[in-house]
Amino acid sequence: MAKLYSQNHNSVVFTTVLIFIVLIPTPAQGLCIGPEACGILGATFLSMVTIPICLIAFLLVFWPKTRRLLQGLAILPGFMAILTGYLMVIRVNRFDLFYVPLIHICLMIAMIIVGRLSFKKSEPQV
Repeated sequence: MAKLYSQNHNSVVFTTVLIFIVLIPTPAQGLCIGPEACGILGATFLSMVTIPICLIAFLLVFWPKTRRLLQGLAILPGFMAILTGYLMVIRVNRFDLFYVPLIHICLMIAMIIVGRLSFKKSEPQV
């Protein structure tokens, strides 16, 4: 009986979370009044997802063996810089929003520089 209750409870929680996720975009759809506004909104939401992922990836800096992986993960902010630059600056002609791709470029450069720290120190001194 307890196993049946736990399975039923899990499905209720899953269904509730799924309905909540489906209904979240409804207020945001009011902000999409045209393709330009939707581009800005989409790029902003993608930035809100990828910047924390990149900051969490900086935890790889503590282990020297994973710093090469950090350099590989620098592709994500580089791709987002291109995407947000196109969606927010070029396509919409809003040059006042150039700071959003700039944040991604700074994250990419920081990930590459920090990822190469161990390689510079391991070179033999002549």
